[in-house]
Amino acid sequence: MQCMNGPDRLLWSNGRPIRFDDTRFVPMAEVPQLASSQQMRDALLADGYLLLRELLPREDVLALRADYFGRYPRGAFVDDSAPGDGRFRAGYPEGRHGIVGHPAHAFVRSGLFAEFVGGDGPLRKTARAILGPGCHLVQRSIVREFRPGVERSTAAHVDAAYMSNTQANSVTLWAPLGDCPLEGGALIYLERSHVERDLVEALEREPERPADRRRLSYDLDIVVERTGLRWLWADLRAGDVLVHSPAIVHASLCVSGSLAATRLSADVRYVTEHEPLDPRWTVDWSGDDGI
Repeated sequence: MQCMNGPDRLLWSNGRPIRFDDTRFVPMAEVPQLASSQQMRDALLADGYLLLRELLPREDVLALRADYFGRYPRGAFVDDSAPGDGRFRAGYPEGRHGIVGHPAHAFVRSGLFAEFVGGDGPLRKTARAILGPGCHLVQRSIVREFRPGVERSTAAHVDAAYMSNTQANSVTLWAPLGDCPLEGGALIYLERSHVERDLVEALEREPERPADRRRLSYDLDIVVERTGLRWLWADLRAGDVLVHSPAIVHASLCVSGSLAATRLSADVRYVTEHEPLDPRWTVDWSGDDGI
């Protein structure tokens, strides 16, 4: 699964290759740090996503990362690393992510994480700037962990498919809890898929696994071939945040086996004040909650 350099450079998602070239990938646009609320709303409407650099204090993000990995036994990690590095010992079992007894389950219920997602900090202020001052946090915030060299990542999907209504007046804020370069499991978006509904509906009619139609495809190259749209990408650093519409198609890449650090991320959602909310999203996330 190690990526190659040059014209034959390959990336991977769920163990399937996709060539990294300008017919399949295009860089994300960055939102200026001093952008107004209206500029952010206009950009989100036009592009379906926002890339906000250095929105969060880097030291706060790294403290969260250290707290998460500090919940594992010290013997889980290689000898020359700190727990916050997330460098697991070869063969250390993954277990079922996010269930009772797994570090992610306790982490999303911790005071430190609650302050991160729900305090009056940059995430809430950004959501208010986009949705208005009456918006509120969706309780079910998700933490994902993907280890290097593992052939597993997030399939192409839209967030609206996982809710009982469209949640049109909502946004997801996705924060890597640590540096997350392209080959480090970064989230990627399918350009203009939030408005190219005919192309997305074609994917929805023929999902790769009909038993779960919410996941459009595990093969990102096939998505490009069938839609003619490219994947938007960026190298992300601790403190950067992606904001996206519930209608845009997105996925993630596998963490390259040549990298040492585990990709850790948080999905945080806000909705407008009077938006009816799927009741399944009013409780804390668990890895076996079936959503």
